[in-house]
Amino acid sequence: MSTQVLDLYVAFGNRRGNDTVHWILLVVPRNRLSNRGLTKDQMSTGRQPVTLS
Repeated sequence: MSTQVLDLYVAFGNRRGNDTVHWILLVVPRNRLSNRGLTKDQMSTGRQPVTLS
């Protein structure tokens, strides 16, 4: 699912210009890393994940 969404964003970014692509490069990897970290934290500790701003 996320791969299809990413491809859609990239195609949209190519239409709109570099601003959208830069936003994707900044936001998407950050969200993926935080989601992985939260899931890993939940599995290892069993506590509620701590969201970082």
